[in-house]
Amino acid sequence: VANTAHSAAKLGLHSAPWAQLWTGLGQAVPPLLRDFTPQALANTAWAFVRARRATPSMLEVIATEALPRLGEFKPQELANVAWAYAAADHVPASVTLFDSAFARRCDESGPGFDDGSLFQLHQWVVWREQELGMADGLPSPELRARFLAAFAARASPRTRLHRQVRDALHSLGLMPREAVRLPEGYLLDLVIQWRGSDVVVQVDGPWRFAGRRPTGTTLVRRRQLTRLGWRLLPLPHWEWSALSPERGGAKKMQTYLLYALEHRVI
Repeated sequence: VANTAHSAAKLGLHSAPWAQLWTGLGQAVPPLLRDFTPQALANTAWAFVRARRATPSMLEVIATEALPRLGEFKPQELANVAWAYAAADHVPASVTLFDSAFARRCDESGPGFDDGSLFQLHQWVVWREQELGMADGLPSPELRARFLAAFAARASPRTRLHRQVRDALHSLGLMPREAVRLPEGYLLDLVIQWRGSDVVVQVDGPWRFAGRRPTGTTLVRRRQLTRLGWRLLPLPHWEWSALSPERGGAKKMQTYLLYALEHRVI
C-alpha cells in the first residue's frame, strides 16, 4: 500500500481522475500503519501530502508510530517525514516528533543526505524557524548551512514564458527586478512595485503542477513566501501560453497582467 501511494504521488497522479485511487488508499492505510517499516511510514506521509490527500488524523498516527523508531530512520526517510509535516503545516498534537532527538538523528545522518533530501530539510527548517518561531530543536548550524546551500543551488529554469512575462511587465513601465535571492534561500522570479509595495510575480511553469493542481512543493513555496511577508502573484503557465504574441496577444498580455495585479495577488 505504501509503495503504491509513493509511486502514484511520484508520477503526479494527483488530479480528479485519480481521486478513487487515493480514496481507496486512504481507507486502506490507517489500519496498517502500526505494522509499517520506517520507510513505509515516511513514504506514506510524503505521498499523501504531495498528492494533497493527507488528513490530520493520518499524520497524527504516523507521528505516533515514527517517534519511538527514529533511530531506525535512514537519511531519505528523515527528509521525507520532515518535509511532509512542513508541507502539510501540521504540528503533531499527540507527540513531539520534531525535537532535539530528531535534530540529533539528522546530525548523525548528515553524510547520507543527498541534494534532494537537503532541499526538503531546508523547507522544514524554514517552517520550524520562520513560520512557527521554533528555533530550538534544530540540527547543527553546519548541517543547516548544507540544507541552505542545496536549496539555493536548485534554480528554476528561465524559459521563454519567463522572458515574455518580464517583457510584458517592462512594457507596462513596471521595471521588474529579476532573480532576487532571499536570505531563506528562495529565488524570486520577478519583483515589481505595485500600489506601494513589492509584489513577487511568480512564473509557474509545468514543473510546479501535477496536471493543473499545484504540487506540494509549489504550495509550500507560496505559503512560506507569504508568511515571510511577500505579496505573491502566481501566473499559471497555461493561462499565459494562451496569450501568444504571435496571435496579436501583446495587448492581451498587458490586460491580463493588470487584471491579475488588481485581483489575484495573495
